[in-house]
Amino acid sequence: MERRLTRILKRFSKIEFKYLLSKWGKMPVWKIDYTRTKYEIIQQICVTAQECHLKMEDVFYLELLYVIENTNKKNWRAIKMNKPLGLSLDDENFEASAFKKCLKQKLFPTSCDVQVEEQKSALWGRISRLNSVYGLFFVHFPYSPYVLVTNSSLELTSLFMKALCFVVGYSDFEPIELVSNHPESLAQILLHTQNPNEAYTYDKGTYKPLPRHEDTALHRFDDTRLEICHMNRMVKTQKIVKQQFTEKLQPKIPFVNVMTTTRFRGKRFIPTADDFNLECCTCLSGNDVLEGLRKLTLLGLTHGPLPKFLTSIGRTGLQNFKITDRRAVDTDRSSA
Repeated sequence: MERRLTRILKRFSKIEFKYLLSKWGKMPVWKIDYTRTKYEIIQQICVTAQECHLKMEDVFYLELLYVIENTNKKNWRAIKMNKPLGLSLDDENFEASAFKKCLKQKLFPTSCDVQVEEQKSALWGRISRLNSVYGLFFVHFPYSPYVLVTNSSLELTSLFMKALCFVVGYSDFEPIELVSNHPESLAQILLHTQNPNEAYTYDKGTYKPLPRHEDTALHRFDDTRLEICHMNRMVKTQKIVKQQFTEKLQPKIPFVNVMTTTRFRGKRFIPTADDFNLECCTCLSGNDVLEGLRKLTLLGLTHGPLPKFLTSIGRTGLQNFKITDRRAVDTDRSSA
């Protein structure tokens, strides 16, 4: 237990110790001297934990609290549950203690440790085998078929999803090609309303896109001796960007993959077979791809309007696209 606790505490920043230990509530925080070095604080916590006779499940609960406060340090994948069984669950079933009990009962034959915490209008949890220190973290949005999970073994992921489907009343599940290290952004995409630019709601919680506040003006990396011209073109570009991206902050997506398959059109210079195709894969990656595309367009570094499949990611929830030639003789192939 001490070894695992030490490993978790090493992830903490020094200013997080008092806050997370107070939230944990498993030991008297006044016994810890937070003015010491990080190594000495960790040693003090481990000694106090032994005095309080803490168990491994208490340590796993602390790890869950740390993940909830540092969600961007995990990659979250979206999963959708299908075929609802028509079971009506009340609010009590979605309380953390009741939800944890239901999951434990379903996972009892497989001997799994389950930790659940209700935060930010969602159910956050951790599941692991009793003989393993590696767990799976999840976020379930009440009254919706969506759940977010972190990277884990396929066996543990499948085990958890089967138990979750049974508890909330679904028959099966399927992964969605949607990945981000910002669960709030995934919630905005998965739980959008008919007007996704205004509000994203579920249950008693509400996810609203934050209004955009430009702290600094955009600057182009041009020769400073040149004066800005073509003001009409700039105004037109700003209008197009506002229509495509609205005035709200876009969900944070770390990457977008675009696969392009097109026929070769240079046969006049390089003789090739009639069915010769060119394939290309383009990956747009960064901390915030959609906001980056918006700013590139405003700076005139990309031509606007951008393709609709790029600006509608917040509504479609797609990160992987395949662009092909549109041919009248082939109805199965279509361009993005």
